[in-house]
Amino acid sequence: MDEPRVRDDTQAKWPPGILVTGGLGFLGSHVAMALAQRGLHIYLLARSQNGVSALERLRLLLDWFGADSVERTRLHLFQGDLDDPGFGLDPNSRDILANAVEEIVHCASDTSFSERRRLQIEKTNVTNLDYLLDFAGASRCRLFHHISTAYVAGKRTGPCPETFRETDAFTNVYEETKYLAEKRLIERCTANNLRFNIYRPSIVYGHSRTGRTFRFNALYYPMRTLAFFKNVYERDIMEGHGEKARAMGVRMDGDGRLYLPIRFDAAEGNGLNLIPVDYFTQALTALRDEPLEGNGIFHIVSSKQTEVEDLVAFANRFFQIDGFRAVASEDFVKTPRNGLESLFERCVETYQPYMKEGRTFRDDKTRASLEGHRITCPSLNYERFSSCMRYALKTDWGLKLFHA
Repeated sequence: MDEPRVRDDTQAKWPPGILVTGGLGFLGSHVAMALAQRGLHIYLLARSQNGVSALERLRLLLDWFGADSVERTRLHLFQGDLDDPGFGLDPNSRDILANAVEEIVHCASDTSFSERRRLQIEKTNVTNLDYLLDFAGASRCRLFHHISTAYVAGKRTGPCPETFRETDAFTNVYEETKYLAEKRLIERCTANNLRFNIYRPSIVYGHSRTGRTFRFNALYYPMRTLAFFKNVYERDIMEGHGEKARAMGVRMDGDGRLYLPIRFDAAEGNGLNLIPVDYFTQALTALRDEPLEGNGIFHIVSSKQTEVEDLVAFANRFFQIDGFRAVASEDFVKTPRNGLESLFERCVETYQPYMKEGRTFRDDKTRASLEGHRITCPSLNYERFSSCMRYALKTDWGLKLFHA
């Protein structure tokens, strides 16, 4: 089978194409594959990771996508690193890339919420964007596509429009740095007359039909915690004496369902805005095909928020448990958290603010553009939820994927 093309100075002229940063990451790889399937040449910058070479990482990823031989030859790998102002490329390699790249899709991002990692997150999300814009100015790039997040809206309630608005209050460092990146992008592209589009997805989960994904954060993390608790206490009841379970108020009901007494603070809010990765990819590629003038901002979101109560019902049904429920904050004043609830809260505290989401996202402009392509966002129903959870369990939450 043909393999991805690795930079080789002895090879003939490189074809014009699109540089996709973060092309071995979750969103970036889906974008790169979608564009390659449309017959476009895709340039990737990647580095070795955990002892696995960049080329081997790409091969594993292409195997996961089931890429055919033609698609593989449209992907061109340059061993490089966005952390370096020159991408870690020698001058000749950088010139080759600059002469081939006509568009840039910037997907590379640090999605961590951890304040302890602030300096690294700022470096990845803001400083590295400056390096990339420097390169864009020296290349043939005529359009810069920037993948941001709908949550650059910051701490606010109510509808958030598809515009850039100044703000200084954020839920976490990820939101803040993505906001700063947008601001920097708009300033620099406007000053240098470089056309740009900004795409703001909400929370992305697996494929809407197959449930396939290789990133198990956000929606998946609380569910993985529930699955862990269920396994621990079922084993204690079935194989031990059930002492640990009784100490936490866990029991096996007569119908074989496990009762996990877990309340969590999430009954207030507008629900979660969740989109499947295939919708994100379809929307972005369709928007790229539109004869847009550039300098637009597009919310790639669901028009229907997923209620927390629905997610709770999905989880109880799929994992065959009872007792898991969302309550208002006042409930914990009346009855303090039990031991299991305290454990669950510590495990999911990073995502807690999103459980009580007060923001909604307007997507009038995006929907108007996508109507002609007959692209709409499927809502997260139980069938899609269970497909995602089945795939997560099958792959042990990603641990069984990508073994070199």
